Amino acid sequence: MKTANLAIVFTDIKGFTERTSRQTLEENQRLLQVHEALLAPLFKAFGGRIIKSIGDAFLVTFESPTQAVLSGIAIQDRLWHHNRELLEDDQIHVRVAVNVGEVRVEANDIFGEPVNIAARVEGIAEADEVFFTEAVYLAMNKAEVPSQEVGAFELKGIPGKIRVFRVPRAPYRVLAPTPDAVLPSPEEAAALPPYGNLALARVTDSSMDLGALGQRAAEGAAAVGQRAAASAVAVGQR
Repeated sequence: MKTANLAIVFTDIKGFTERTSRQTLEENQRLLQVHEALLAPLFKAFGGRIIKSIGDAFLVTFESPTQAVLSGIAIQDRLWHHNRELLEDDQIHVRVAVNVGEVRVEANDIFGEPVNIAARVEGIAEADEVFFTEAVYLAMNKAEVPSQEVGAFELKGIPGKIRVFRVPRAPYRVLAPTPDAVLPSPEEAAALPPYGNLALARVTDSSMDLGALGQRAAEGAAAVGQRAAASAVAVGQR
C-alpha cells in the first residue's frame, strides 16, 4: 500500500446543478470547457496534479499546502477578471477548499479521511472564497498566505470539530480601516480583484497570462458553439 502526505484541493461551481437544469447539453458542455480552461493551467502553475474532475468539481493534490492555497487564491482572482466582462448568468463562481494529510494512493486516485474532510469543508465554503483547515494553517507558510479563522465546525462523518480558516480579502477591502487610511473610491475598489493578484502575479509563464487564459477559454467556448450550430443545422435539414 502506497501512502503520501499531500495537500488536497476540492473546487466546484456555485449553483451548478440549478444552472444545468436551465441549459442545453451544448451550453453545459461549453460552461465546463471554459471552467477547465480557466482553472487547470493555474493548478499546474502551482505544482498541482489533477486527480480527477467530475462534472463541475476538481480534485487536485499538491506537495505543498502553501502552493495549494495560493492556487486557490489565483483562481479566484482569475475568475474575477473573467467575470467582470460577462453578464451575471454567464459568470463562473467557484468554492475552493484545502486540507492536508496522509492519504492512500491507488493508481490515479486518492483515499482517506483527509480527502473526506476536504470535501466536507468545500460543502461549507462560500463562492469566491478559499477555505482551509487548521492542518493547512499549521503547515503552510503564513508569511505568504494571509488567513482569518472562520470557526470550528462539526462535519458529517468526521469525529470532533474541525477548525476552518479562510483567505481574507486584500487590504483595500478592510471594513474598519485605521483613521489615517486612504480608502479607494467605489469605482477604484470595483476595479481591484478581491485578493489583489497576490498569487496570480506569481504566474510568470507567458502561456499562463490573463490574455492567454482568456483566449483559451474563448476558443473552447467557440468550438462548442460551432458544433452546436452545426448540429442544429443538421437536425433542421432532416
